[in-house]
Order: sequence, then structure tokens, then C-alpha cells
Amino acid sequence: MSHGWSKLSGPLGTPEGFNVAFLDLPWPGVWAWLVALVETFGGLCVIVGLFTRVAAALIACVMIVAIVKVRAAEGFVGGFEFEFALLMIALALMLQGAGRLSVDRDVLGRDDGREPLAETGSDD
Repeated sequence: MSHGWSKLSGPLGTPEGFNVAFLDLPWPGVWAWLVALVETFGGLCVIVGLFTRVAAALIACVMIVAIVKVRAAEGFVGGFEFEFALLMIALALMLQGAGRLSVDRDVLGRDDGREPLAETGSDD
């Protein structure tokens, strides 16, 4: 989330300042804003547990592009290890969902189909 926020609010707050033109993607300004929004609001959604699976999927896409297009040539250690860790976390959240303490479950009433944990204690 902090990486996206710094892109939106800092000196990189213009499409030209995101410096994604070197990636050779069409419409670099559009992609730059999209990545900044996904990082910022996707990160916020993951933190509070709102649309967690969707947010994690979008973050995973950003991390795949970051690894393949930006960091792969640098190798794993000292290169794309951080992006890889974020990708693995995003994939885990896509598979597992937000969990018990989330806006999805507590406020919106959406359940992911998992059984609640058994209560501890005895019935005696």
C-alpha cells in the first residue's frame, strides 16, 4: 500500500513520473495509474479484508509484471525476492480468503464457506 501511495501523492504523481515507458507496454500512463491504484487501494482492501480475493488477484498480476518486466534480470537474491514474496502472499490470500476478522465477513455478511473453528471448553 505504501508503494502505491508514494506514487499517487509524491513527486511521482504524474503519469510521466511513474517511469513505466521503458516496459514497452501500450499506454504507459494508464498502466502507471492503474498499478498505483491497485497497490494503494488493493493493499488497503487486503488490510481490512474487503474484496480480499479480488484485491489479491490484482496485486498478484502487478507482482508478476514487476518480476518479469523489471526485476528478472537482477536474479532472485537482491533482485525480485521481495516481489516474489508479495506474489506468494497474494496467491495465498486468493486461495484462503480474508478470514474471520474481515469486512467481507463481519460487515457484508459474506462467508467463504469455511466451517467456524470448534469452541474450546467442555460441555460438562
